[in-house]
Amino acid sequence: MIFKWTSESVIAAAAVAISTLGGVTTTAIHWGSVNTQIQNVQAQQKASDDKVEKLSIDSTEQKIHNARVEQSLADVIARLNDIQTQVRKPQHGDHE
Repeated sequence: MIFKWTSESVIAAAAVAISTLGGVTTTAIHWGSVNTQIQNVQAQQKASDDKVEKLSIDSTEQKIHNARVEQSLADVIARLNDIQTQVRKPQHGDHE
């Protein structure tokens, strides 16, 4: 059985081939776009993670600084209390 190719069948076969190639090309372009979007989201996620990590470090450093300030303040208060106690002590000396 031999097929006789008519101009209509050749055009139809070419149309099928072109449509298939177009579909494959469109799919490849779409996946390329999807991959680019995925890479962008991953980059944004990394930037967010880096920022959260920096904020966490900054917060820890601030807590350490606050603890040092509180300790210094407690030391000053203790020293002032010592001074007040010394000033208020009755003086026993020659002037009585």
